[in-house]
Amino acid sequence: MISSFVPYDKKRNSHTKRYVLVDRYLDFYLTFIEPLIQSGELGRINFISQVFETACMVSWLGKSFELTCLREASKIAGILGFGGIRFEAGPFFQHGKKGDLVGVQFDLVFGRADKVVTVCEVKCLDVPVPLSVGKHFAKQVDAVFDRSKITVQRVLISKTAPSKELENSHLFSSVITLGDLLETEK
Repeated sequence: MISSFVPYDKKRNSHTKRYVLVDRYLDFYLTFIEPLIQSGELGRINFISQVFETACMVSWLGKSFELTCLREASKIAGILGFGGIRFEAGPFFQHGKKGDLVGVQFDLVFGRADKVVTVCEVKCLDVPVPLSVGKHFAKQVDAVFDRSKITVQRVLISKTAPSKELENSHLFSSVITLGDLLETEK
């Protein structure tokens, strides 16, 4: 029910871990149903309109999509063409401190044996991913990784396709959509 994800740049026995409730039903129950039971509102409201059309649901769907991508890292590596290369995969987070260190979080990062780091931005939007997402992501990647020392590949994994502006910007070397992930199931 609970899994831990070690950042890709840490050893498997690292104390730096991100613990996640991986049982999606239990997470949904604790996030949406249990609070309504506690408040006594469960039978008195229209559950669909009160829960499914909220910012909380949008956030929950985003977290669920990120978790799915973490769990499907091998499939994503195959789609990107490096499934046969040894890699470590996981989230990356760095706390900001005074000075030059920037606080960032990357949803999924692959440290590959071929000396390439593949950094993925995972977005669960109902609209095309805007250019602003790509610009912000590129700025964060450039702040963390010294591209003069390693090759960095930026990848967008999204429920929808990128906007034309983002696509034409070439800020991402690859884009994987939910449809691409589902196609590999067949």
